[in-house]
Amino acid sequence: MRAVIYARYSSASQNEQSIEGQVNVCREFASKQNIVIVGEYTDRAMTGTNDNRPEFQRMLADSKNGLFDMVLVYKLDRFSRDKYESVIHKRALKNVGVKVQSATEMISDTPEGILLESVIDGYNQFYSAELSQKIKRGNRLNIEKGLWTGGTIMLGYRIENRKVLIDEPKAEIIRKIFNDYANGKSKKQICDELNAKGLRTVSGTKWDIHNIQNGLHNRKYIGEVEKYGEIYTNIFPQIIDKNTFEKVQTMLAKTRRLTAKSKAKTEYLLTGKTFCLHCCSSVYGISGTARNGEKKHYYACKGRYHYKNCKKSNESKTELETAVIQDAVAFISKPENIERASQKLADFHAKNITSQKIADYEKRITHIDREIEKLLDLLLTAQGTTMLAKINQRSKDFELQKDDLQMELSRLRFLNAIPKTKDDFKKLLQKFTQGDINSPEYCKRIINGLINSVWLADGGMFVFFNFDGEKPLTIDEVKQSLSDNGIDYSAVTSGSNMTFNGAPH
Repeated sequence: MRAVIYARYSSASQNEQSIEGQVNVCREFASKQNIVIVGEYTDRAMTGTNDNRPEFQRMLADSKNGLFDMVLVYKLDRFSRDKYESVIHKRALKNVGVKVQSATEMISDTPEGILLESVIDGYNQFYSAELSQKIKRGNRLNIEKGLWTGGTIMLGYRIENRKVLIDEPKAEIIRKIFNDYANGKSKKQICDELNAKGLRTVSGTKWDIHNIQNGLHNRKYIGEVEKYGEIYTNIFPQIIDKNTFEKVQTMLAKTRRLTAKSKAKTEYLLTGKTFCLHCCSSVYGISGTARNGEKKHYYACKGRYHYKNCKKSNESKTELETAVIQDAVAFISKPENIERASQKLADFHAKNITSQKIADYEKRITHIDREIEKLLDLLLTAQGTTMLAKINQRSKDFELQKDDLQMELSRLRFLNAIPKTKDDFKKLLQKFTQGDINSPEYCKRIINGLINSVWLADGGMFVFFNFDGEKPLTIDEVKQSLSDNGIDYSAVTSGSNMTFNGAPH
């Protein structure tokens, strides 16, 4: 199989080394899976919350030319953090025969994998607690000893024999920042003064407001580190006195502007899965205010609001989500569907949850531990700000990779320990159908685990489920499905006042 690697980092906390780390992990995964890497696409300092990324767009364009069969990413959030755009672009890639594959996430992005996670999450809350405990255990021992556990060391500190010590010349910069802000200087004024003196951040770049903001909020400067719900005071020595720090926090709180929108952000559960039958555009969540001042939430056709080429009316968010969830629960509750789903889950488990995969993850984590130890040794003899910044970033990349691999290893071990037969999965699915449809978490599990796509027309909807394929259906496949069920697509979209209910696919 031919694959290309897509890597991305955000400007907030990552740099070129993050790209290198992602690519190395992807290449390691490819070599073990007999996948041939034929190219790379990398977006540097680009957010994943939208698709306005040059290399991402070039990768999408190249996919239409049959140059590769797979897009390999370090994690699926490197592909996109936007649920709507992720579904749309995966759909476009699938239509030209290209699969999106994560190199570190064990559960594949397939109907069986998605359903398995939804069922397990709802079946036993112990899963989350056990997973969290295993990931924390290793780092907690080092933290209790007061040892540095890796990552980028903050300005004002240095590392010696894995202990954090004050770097006095750099600590003076931190004290000046806090004192200047406490005495009324703005963040921009502080930035301008630091840059004018030729002073640089820990990574060697010029100061900006983001750097100042992060530093002023960081409680490590008063010797406090919060880890796993506990406060540790034995790792970072104190640079800023607590009175100054708390005064600064009060001043920051006064300038913080939190809108009502940010306090109560509405989640549209069907985002990325809902489409208009009239014009084939996606359907997304909007809100408005009624004459009585009440906030209203809807699903609206993008063709109507963006392109002005459709007259599809809005759908009430609550009514649509409730109807879809009820349809989904009714669908999976049918004995024949439980039979089919439980067999697919058993087959998926036998193929993907194996002792060999567990061993592979263990080896990868051991390899990363060795690399981290090498970096720690190198750090003790390194000189120069640029070299220290590179070592710190590389160490941070390895720690993040290790956390991700430990997460997947814990999932593998947990899933390997649960019942595996078709009858076992039948029992799990039966419990899955008995959840509370008034629970937001249960509704998310149902939608994420079962729904392939929802197609809306004025008068009703058609709900399609995951069991017959992993990609969202195209309009041609929807038309064929309607025809197979004796439904006339032209009549549905003619604008008549007919009322209908969609047969599940």
